[in-house]
This record gives sequence, structure tokens and C-alpha cells, in this order.
Amino acid sequence: MRRDDASIHYRFIDSDNPAVTDTLILLHGLGPDMNSWNFALPFFRQNYHVLLYDLRGFGESHAGEEKVTLSLLTEDLAFLIQELNIGNYHVIAQGFSGFIGVKHATDHHDDNLLTLTLMTAPVYFPKQLGNKVIQERKEFVEREGSFYPLANQIIKQNCYPLTEEKASILFHAYNQVSTQVYFELFRNHFADNAAEQLNRIQVPTLLLSGAEDDVYPPELFGASLQFYRNARHYTIPNASFMMQMDQPKLTADWIHQFIGKSTAQPGYTNDTYRQALNTEMYTEMYELSRQNKVTKLDVTILDGFSVYLNGQRVHGLWGKRKAKQLLIYLTLQQSATREELCDAFWPDTDLKSAKNSLRVALHHLKKIFAEVSKTPILYGDKEFVFLQGETKSDLQDFMKEIALAHQQESDELRAVAYEQLIRNVPTNPLPGLYEEWFLDLREHLEKDLGTMALFLADNYEKQHDDHKCLDFMKLAIDYYSDDPHLIERLDALERRLISG
Repeated sequence: MRRDDASIHYRFIDSDNPAVTDTLILLHGLGPDMNSWNFALPFFRQNYHVLLYDLRGFGESHAGEEKVTLSLLTEDLAFLIQELNIGNYHVIAQGFSGFIGVKHATDHHDDNLLTLTLMTAPVYFPKQLGNKVIQERKEFVEREGSFYPLANQIIKQNCYPLTEEKASILFHAYNQVSTQVYFELFRNHFADNAAEQLNRIQVPTLLLSGAEDDVYPPELFGASLQFYRNARHYTIPNASFMMQMDQPKLTADWIHQFIGKSTAQPGYTNDTYRQALNTEMYTEMYELSRQNKVTKLDVTILDGFSVYLNGQRVHGLWGKRKAKQLLIYLTLQQSATREELCDAFWPDTDLKSAKNSLRVALHHLKKIFAEVSKTPILYGDKEFVFLQGETKSDLQDFMKEIALAHQQESDELRAVAYEQLIRNVPTNPLPGLYEEWFLDLREHLEKDLGTMALFLADNYEKQHDDHKCLDFMKLAIDYYSDDPHLIERLDALERRLISG
């Protein structure tokens, strides 16, 4: 059928039952063509007339000169309904065509549209993740230089299981797809107003998902039910995205049952109850999710001191009650016994007094965080004290980088890593921390730095670069506390440089 400069390839199939009046309109997904419905057609025809067609730019339908958009495809649907004089009908839309189905139900709604079925149609999808999936597919096609590898990947995911017959139908369809048209349409068309669009649907709506669909899992559609006025969600067992291929009879039967219930009893008597249930359930789920949100604590230690909780700077009386020292210790250790903390911070005090001081200090530390967050971060019982959440510090990161540098396989790579680390370390690491535990930690760090500096001095000496050798030899002596052997080497090196 011609529409302006485009041609739409369609089939209208009369029902096997002469008493039938309703028509099913089948809309295929983005990539397949109308042949993707072949397995289910015999079951649909038992109870309905069937109209199926190739979207413009897919299968045997030609796109025409006009840019293919969601609005244009929705207008094509309305055009076919009018031209073919379709009476009562039900739209069954798969994948991308769910956008067409929803837009038709809201913008072109007429009394003849009785129900809407959305089969694995991601009309509501998390925005950031959706954009990521779109970008990854674009980059994959650009990298491969062809649309075929992407089609191959999608087809393998979309069937459960993938048989030779299914693959033949789908590959034939994908081979005719224009990459440009595919990516013009492959996006979240309702990204900014999905809830509003779905809430405008007046007709009973069925959401179908495949139990084995890993890309658009059933959880996605179950969670989106709250946005519809009148919807059901069924999960087809042993089926993936192409459920009409994986389970054609079951898919057709469940759609028929839904249509029968929806048209026999318009509206649901428990609609108010369902809305209240959905609202309260998702409110509680959101609250639980908020409470269980991972707390992220970031502590700067190496060069000065600062604390960030979930990206927000935490100001407080860090200089009182050993708050700074306790937080740093727990950040590095994640947890500690109360006696361990008493030994570290009140070593010269009797245990009873030390435990009392610890209790006061922990209360002060909790109070600092309570001013910026309702979610507790510091926990303790009779024996242990620990931080809850994701903790990190620049010192931990630096120590990990040192460990990785030590593991470099070649002297050349090790030298590059060591030099970068030494140039990034502050002149006075771990300032203001004078407890023995921190002094031991600083000594351990400086020993590592000294080892790296000496390695670099030796490395540059082998390369006959005496000036750089001199710089790192001086640094090694600083870290090794004036080691006489190193001083002797330094004197010899300086004399050599003076004598030329």
C-alpha cells in the first residue's frame, strides 16, 4: 500500500472463525520484520482477524524520502486502520513498537481500540542505562564496520533456544535493516515523560516479558506497572525476547485470555485498591532502598586531612577527642576491637579509664557525622567498632600503587612507576599524627619510598646520568636517616661530578 512516497507491505488474514469481528494488529520489533509472527499466526487466527505489516524501512516496506520517526510510524498505523476500514481492534506491539502502541493509544485513540499488549516493550527504561546501551551498540557497529555482528549478537540473545528456523527468519530480516534507520529509532523516546505517557493510556494494557530475557528482564516490567492506570504483567516461561517464536501457543493463549477478561468486564472493580497498594508498596521500597544505600566515605590523609561523605565535605571538631585519629585508624583498618583502640590511643592509661575515653571519643565522632547524614556510619558493640559502607583514602590508594609498582616485571617499567610515585608524595606525609601506631605506619611508608629512591639512583647510575642519580641518592638518604654507606656513596658521586 502506498502512503505518499513510501510503500507499506502488509497482510490482512481473515480468521478461521467466521463469527469473529475483532482484529489483532501485530507490530514487530526493531530489526525483525512481520515474519517474526509466523509461528504464532495459526493460534491468533482461531479467534481474530490479523493485520500485520513491515514498519517503513524494515522488511519489504520502503522508507520513502521522509526521515523515519516515531510520529511518522504512529501515523502509518492510523493510516492503515483507516484505509483497511478496521473495526474493533487490539494492538500487540513488540520491543521498539511499544512506543508506537503507546503513542497510538494516547494520541490517536478511538473507541475501536479495545486493548493494548506490550511484549517486552521497554517504553519505561532507566535513562542512564538506556543511553549506555545505545552508545555501546553504536560503538560496536563502528568498531566492527558492519551491522551484521551486532545483529548476530542480538539474535542469539533474543531466542530461547535459538533454532535454525528462528535464526533464518531473523537474519533475513536484519540483513535488510538500514543501520541509519535503526539508530535513528533505537533510543528511549519517552525518556523525559515515560510515567506521564503511560498514565494517559485509557485501555486495558497487558505487559508480557520472557522469563529468560536477560536484556529486558521481567523485573523491569513488573516495576513499571505503577505507571499504568489499568495493566497486568505476565511472564512467559521458557521464553526470551522473541516469545512469539519461543512459546507461540502460550503467548497467543494468554493474550486471548487477557482480551476476553478485559472486554467482558470493562475496568477493574479493585482499581482504587490496586492504586493504593502500588503507591504504598513503591513508597516503602524507595524508603528501604534509600536506607540501604551504600555510604561512601573518602578520607584524605597523606597531605593534610579532609573528610567527604557521599561527596559532601564533612566539617567538624576533628581536633577534639581524637576524632581525626580514630577515623583515620578505622578507615585504614575498617574495624577494630575496643581494646585495640585503647592500646593505640591511650597506651599509658589503665584499661577502665581508656575504655571510658574511647566511649566519649566515639560519641563525639558519631555526632560529627550525625550533623551531615541521618544514616549511621559508625557502629559498635561490646567488642568491636567498625565503619559501615564503602571507605577509601588517598593513603590506601597510594600504598596499592606502591605494591603494583613493586610487581612490575622489568626494571624499566619499575623505574617509571617508582619515579611517578616519588614525585607525587608530599614532603611531610601523615602530618599531625603522633601516636606510635601512626609513627610506625609512617616509618613503613618511608622505608618503601627509600627503597624506590635507591633503586632509581642505581638505575640512573647504570645509565651514567650522574645528576639524576645524585637527586635520588639524596632522597634515599633522607628516607634512610643518614645511612653512612649511602652518605659515602653520595660523597663519591659529588666528587666525581666536581672533577668532571
